[in-house]
Amino acid sequence: MLPGAKFGEYWHHDGNFFAAPRNAVLNTLHARVVPAEGGATYFLDTTAALRAGAAPGGPLSRAELEALHRTTLTVSPEWISDFAGAPEADIAAMGMPHVHPAVQPHPITREPCLYLPLNPDGLWDTRERRHWAKSQDVWARLVDAGYMYEHAYEPGEGLLWDNLQILH
Repeated sequence: MLPGAKFGEYWHHDGNFFAAPRNAVLNTLHARVVPAEGGATYFLDTTAALRAGAAPGGPLSRAELEALHRTTLTVSPEWISDFAGAPEADIAAMGMPHVHPAVQPHPITREPCLYLPLNPDGLWDTRERRHWAKSQDVWARLVDAGYMYEHAYEPGEGLLWDNLQILH
């Protein structure tokens, strides 16, 4: 384990910091042992939130939805606490930082996916040439709007999720 790592104690997309096409990642988790308390995984369905968009009761305004389609986020190892203390050669092999569009087509379904990794500067509007929202603020709104699911594991259970569509 890396010193200071918090492995999963913040919203993230595993492996999606890589540049396309290396960023399409499916995750699996096999719960061999389940703690008596805690141990759940929270999932934030960013694709469903994007799909709902500016519809009545949706989590985003029309202007925000339009801005997302012209937004990029830079992903850098210095903002991913799990990489603290990693050997420099390992970080260099990832070729970071990477700039990703906030809305990306899923490589299989072609449905737009909302990519919202942590970036302390926030979401960059390529037309307005400014940061217009913090990743954390968008996450909080999606949680408040009901796009979060908490999964409590059973011993022996397996779980599979798509990191392009879901933060966890």
